[in-house]
Amino acid sequence: MLVLSVRLVDDKPHTIILRPHPLQFGTGRTLRWRDKTGQAQQAWHGFKEHRFLLLDFLRLFEFEPDHEAVRAKEVAQIQTNMARLQAEMVEAQADPGRMNAIVEAGLREARAKTLGHTPRLRDQDQDEDSEECVAGAAVPQRPSRSTDLAFPVSQPPVDPSIAAIATGTLSEALETGITDQKIGALRTAAQQELQIATIKASWIQGKAGEISSELAKLTPFFDEKAQAALAHTEEVRNYVGELLDGIGSLNLYVGEDVVVQTICEGASAPRSEPLTFVQAKKLMDEELAVFEDLDQRFDFESEARFFDALRAHPALIEQVFPTQRCVLVMCVSRRHIDYGDTWTNTVRNEENAKVFMLVRNGQNIHRVFSPVESHLGSARLFPTKADDQSMFFRGIDGNKIRFEDVAYSDALNAHEKHALHYKRFLILAAGLDHRLKLFGDFHDEGESLAFVSQRFQDRWCRFLHDDDAGSMLDGGVARPSYQSWIDSKNAYLRPGSRVLCQWRDLINPDTASGITKRTYQDHGRGFTMTANALSPMECVVAYKDGCDVCVDVHVQIDSYRSDRQFNAKVRVSKFRPNYWDHEEMPYLVLDAVEPEDLRWYIHHRNTRVNHLSYIRFFKQALKLVEAERAAEEPARQALLQALNDGCVGPEHERPALVHRAVIAWRAAHRGKPLPHPQQKATAEWRRLLDQMFSLSREGMGLVAQVQEFAERQGYAPLRLVLSGKSKHVLYAAPQEDECDNRLMPHAWVHRITLTHTKTRFTEVSRKWALLPSKAASETTQHEWPGAQEWVRDSNFSSFERKQEIMGLCERFEQSVAPFLSTPDTATFGQMAADYLAALRDSLDTSKTSVVLPVLAFPIALVSHKNTGEMGYLCIANRRAYRVLASLVPDDDFCAGYIREIKRQMSRSFADQEKFQSLWNRARDIRSDWQLIELDVSAFSGESPYIKAQAIKSVSQAARPPLSALMADWYEKWHKDASRFCRIWHPEAHIDANGKLLIDAMLGIEQPQGYCPVHARLVTYSSHSRDGGVAAPRYARWLDVAPIDAELPECPRPEIGIGMSSSTSEYLNRAEAIAAMTQTETSRGSMLVPSHERPDAPQPPQGVERLLIIPCDEAL
Repeated sequence: MLVLSVRLVDDKPHTIILRPHPLQFGTGRTLRWRDKTGQAQQAWHGFKEHRFLLLDFLRLFEFEPDHEAVRAKEVAQIQTNMARLQAEMVEAQADPGRMNAIVEAGLREARAKTLGHTPRLRDQDQDEDSEECVAGAAVPQRPSRSTDLAFPVSQPPVDPSIAAIATGTLSEALETGITDQKIGALRTAAQQELQIATIKASWIQGKAGEISSELAKLTPFFDEKAQAALAHTEEVRNYVGELLDGIGSLNLYVGEDVVVQTICEGASAPRSEPLTFVQAKKLMDEELAVFEDLDQRFDFESEARFFDALRAHPALIEQVFPTQRCVLVMCVSRRHIDYGDTWTNTVRNEENAKVFMLVRNGQNIHRVFSPVESHLGSARLFPTKADDQSMFFRGIDGNKIRFEDVAYSDALNAHEKHALHYKRFLILAAGLDHRLKLFGDFHDEGESLAFVSQRFQDRWCRFLHDDDAGSMLDGGVARPSYQSWIDSKNAYLRPGSRVLCQWRDLINPDTASGITKRTYQDHGRGFTMTANALSPMECVVAYKDGCDVCVDVHVQIDSYRSDRQFNAKVRVSKFRPNYWDHEEMPYLVLDAVEPEDLRWYIHHRNTRVNHLSYIRFFKQALKLVEAERAAEEPARQALLQALNDGCVGPEHERPALVHRAVIAWRAAHRGKPLPHPQQKATAEWRRLLDQMFSLSREGMGLVAQVQEFAERQGYAPLRLVLSGKSKHVLYAAPQEDECDNRLMPHAWVHRITLTHTKTRFTEVSRKWALLPSKAASETTQHEWPGAQEWVRDSNFSSFERKQEIMGLCERFEQSVAPFLSTPDTATFGQMAADYLAALRDSLDTSKTSVVLPVLAFPIALVSHKNTGEMGYLCIANRRAYRVLASLVPDDDFCAGYIREIKRQMSRSFADQEKFQSLWNRARDIRSDWQLIELDVSAFSGESPYIKAQAIKSVSQAARPPLSALMADWYEKWHKDASRFCRIWHPEAHIDANGKLLIDAMLGIEQPQGYCPVHARLVTYSSHSRDGGVAAPRYARWLDVAPIDAELPECPRPEIGIGMSSSTSEYLNRAEAIAAMTQTETSRGSMLVPSHERPDAPQPPQGVERLLIIPCDEAL
């Protein structure tokens, strides 16, 4: 084998690389081994080279002086084989006898394969002579399998005259006379000629393939000669490569193709300041974002903004450069910016990622571009400990490559190339110092030429390892990520909270449905704004609306029709992160935000990776909070002085007492500013003093006294807090019999306001409240174990609201009773007056149609499992005026109400005939009452009338069924809605089997003759326009069956015939047949039972089939 290379380590041979034998080169095999854990591993190893350590090589191999003769002999053997194969091919083509022998051998092989697939012979056939079987004339043939198609098929002998005709011309065949027997013989002869030609071609192709294989064996021998020539010159090539690397390094030193740009000029750094090399790569956009507001479009074309900012903001220079004399590397951005197409993205993002050097010497700042390709993509200025030998000295199985391994020399070479990349940075810096004095005066005059030495660097340079976690000190208490910090502050969201809102990112169809419109498109944000906020960002105070915490935004309609301005409601608590597109932070609750936290996240370099999403927002929040602090400073100082004068609390804790009291007071007073020190006589100033005094007494027996109070009341204490109004408040868990677990678990606890006497606490007031996870208006003084289990949420806005909503369902019988029989005059007057008021409101809701109020009575409560939305399931009547007209007492007073209702409705109808028809239509108990779904806010006061716009649907089963009974409709609705909703209903409305019990109360019964059926209309039609494929004779029919029986499947039509079907439900068979008869009579057709036409397709048992045929055909 040829020695390709001798790898040196410390100028001594270490690894010998051999080229495999030419006949083995390019092949390979699978290597198998077990790792440290005992797991079997395998990998494919190709024979491209063999490596041996020096001692193993010397032990296993010896020099072959006659290597050229050995290779020549091996090549000659291959050439001899090729000549032999070529001679066999030429001889067979020139000698008919030789070719005939090949053909006969092929035919015998084909017969043998055919016999191998012949069915088993009878016993008497097996006694026949084997030679006769080989002849094959009398052996029966079976059709060959698909896998036998590649083999020639044996044929019986063919008459030579017939063969001559088969291989001759058409005219010659006609002259001999053609009969059926001759045509069969000609077919047999043609098949045999095809078989012979196939055998000849296969043999020739086989020989050609053998010649190609032998020829391919020669290529590695010739490649080996070229590799041998390269191996002889390896030492020279390595030497030249080292010279070229050295020349490249010298080019950096002398400044060839090195570009230096001046950014700032000024005084130099003091001579005592060493030169600092900063390890981490800085990002231009992330550094500039602290001082300027950037957006997604910032890229390499915007770099002038950064250099202008360096000249304008000395603080930016201090932020980027850690010392007055230092060197660092920087690129524009790490972000992938989408420019619209793939090619532009690639080119421009490569420019954004190109690395350059920045050099600072006092007030002098320069930018340096290196021509070295690897420098343009460098991750840092000098390597980390993670970039040591471990990243190169690892094998394919993860084990460390040691000196004794054959891969050691390759790992060492890769490590040296990696080190050269960083050494060239140092050489570039040395050239900048020698040629341009770019770093200023920081070392002795005679030391310049020793710039790259270890001694020089130890004395005059410093290396800042700010990108190497293993070299950094612990930074103290770990802060949460910026998103976790935001979430923790937004958890303080309560009515009265101060909320900084960025409207474009906060407003979406979930939070502000009144000023947004969904677009249902793949591009864009998925919605459009129907009105735009007048200010992009505002600090507003939150308020409660139902279960939601809301804020108001001042918006303006921007259209050619209107420029109206108004306040729109934004439901902040309904914001869902990552559901709608938003580029920046949507909102931040400022109640517990400290300016020190904002500054830390703004200036923290690792957090600024996400600067586009938060930093502009944080800078605005910081301005607001700092302005508030400046305005509060006189009051804070006066409060601190009051603590000092009264010697309240330890001296070092007093500033914290002031701060905690101020946060609680402002949160409790909806963000109002602190009272001025000149207002010391006011009640609010006294509350602040009381707040600080109470906070200073934490732990002084309060907890034990409060716990003793809770135990007297029979409650388990959860949390003791001091409110923003300087009141002690106890949160206590309710007793079991106080919990309301209907529809969803009980979520409220007792919030008990306490007053403190000399010996104990007593109760001032109490209410049901949710235990907040955080509340800026309350200062927690103690929390008992188990308190977090009661930090719950509820879809109900309050405990009282839950009782009110569910009470409406429980009062169904009481509420509906007046509408089921004629009431007294006073009761009817109230019912009609309520309807008139609701009618006027409903008629005003639309200018194009008449919208009437709906009479509705809740019977169940529904909560959507995903969204938590609450709704009623109601028994409703859309024609309430009919109900009132049928219940009017026999007196003129009540009749007057009906006349007024009729007059109000009549005025709204443009078509008076249509109105009269609607008014005079007879009341239908079944069609009047129905199930509808409403939002829980649809009812106002005690009136049972609601606007039709409040009706919604949470279930596809909200449509009425065939049955007239509400119980059947409810069963169908409940089966569908229970899949995605929680449903609660009063026990009085449902029987033990879950059936609704209100049909008898409402007087609803099944109509006479109720026997539901379903009917399927089947139609066949021809697709052929020219009548090539005719439709079947009986092309249309109607199948009718009981509702609980299955209708038969439609027979599959023939090719060219289309089929369609439709299914409907009817009260009974007669109604189904009557409806179809009416339709078909107008079309000139009639229905005929299928049993009257025996030749027609018949239905299965239990199904009635009615054929639809033209009337003239039926006659």
